[in-house]
Amino acid sequence: MNYESTIHLLEKGEFAEAINLVGELLEENPDDLDFISAYYSIKYWQNREHLLYNLKNKPLSYLIEEWEKFEAKLKEKKYKHNSITLALKKFIIQKIVQQLRNKFNREGLEDSDLPLLLSLAKQLLSLHDFNGARELLTYSKHLNDHNPVIYFLMGDTFCLEAEISGNTQLYFKGLSIIRDGYLLDANHFPLEDVQSKFLNNIIKELNFIYEGQIQRLQAWLSIYILLKSFHPELRKLTVDEIAEVEEEIQRLEKEILEVSEKYYEKTLARLIFYYLILIHSLIYHYSDDERLNEILIQLEKFSPKIYNEVMKILSKEL
Repeated sequence: MNYESTIHLLEKGEFAEAINLVGELLEENPDDLDFISAYYSIKYWQNREHLLYNLKNKPLSYLIEEWEKFEAKLKEKKYKHNSITLALKKFIIQKIVQQLRNKFNREGLEDSDLPLLLSLAKQLLSLHDFNGARELLTYSKHLNDHNPVIYFLMGDTFCLEAEISGNTQLYFKGLSIIRDGYLLDANHFPLEDVQSKFLNNIIKELNFIYEGQIQRLQAWLSIYILLKSFHPELRKLTVDEIAEVEEEIQRLEKEILEVSEKYYEKTLARLIFYYLILIHSLIYHYSDDERLNEILIQLEKFSPKIYNEVMKILSKEL
């Protein structure tokens, strides 16, 4: 009963009573790491409880930085989250979100608030609060529509929700948004922040292939995500977007003939990314067999391996 009662108390933010109950549990089980972790966590935040209600002259970002420091200390001490510490986390993150809403209602938000919004969105996602995470990411996108990290995190949110809910349509939403993020920028995928199994499995596979070489992994990650994205349900690119893709292909096909060895692989990966974007569109959303064959010939020339993967996919579709 004490265990369940502690969770209920933390859900209401009643730290003093919760610490007493955990203390009793710890007396009965002095070597239990769950209770040791819970006692340490509640005591830590009991000493900072006033910040959850009045930051005074400190910026709102101070709270999320304090939470991130706290989680780093948990990791350092090898304490793992359990249902008690997760109840504490849920209460604290919700309090920070409420303070953010209060700030928004008082004075609105600015570009400088973007890191805070993204940090909070990641925390809400870890709690499987998908609506809350999407709300913050949507507002982040309103502040900066050209930040690819926002798209990547939003895509990961949909992928994780698809895994939890079993709604495969959410995968297609997520993959469409990730593709849109890659159209903006290929080099800032937030590897450490990914929470969906779908994306994490791709990252682990590439980490093995490229032996932990992060730059190579980042360069090729978009390719391997696209290879998993050959579904007609992905958002149809507009005619203008297709024209931009064609322009990038022409530019990169010229550039790759002159680029130095140091940048060849990065340039090649970006060119193949655009090839895959166009192949997908020509298979599912537009019709131009002549152009499709041209692109496939070029793809085989530059990367027989990726070409073979694409042909396996197309053999099932055509």
